[in-house]
Amino acid sequence: MNADMCNFLGSFEENRSSFESYFTSKELYDVWKEKTVQYYSDLPLTKKAYEKLAPTTRLKRRNALLEITISRKKKK
Repeated sequence: MNADMCNFLGSFEENRSSFESYFTSKELYDVWKEKTVQYYSDLPLTKKAYEKLAPTTRLKRRNALLEITISRKKKK
């Protein structure tokens, strides 16, 4: 499980529910959204840099990985 995603979804449900049931003002809900967007926008979705590949190269590499996977399954 991704702890950040679980925390975000829990917080979102709580804040949205509070707003929709009129316990939280629109202004307070908007402040929560802004803070949350700001917090998560500083975090990268991935730390891995991916190389740009031509479609044919991507297909060749995918096929090579599939061949490895299939050969491993046959050995079992």
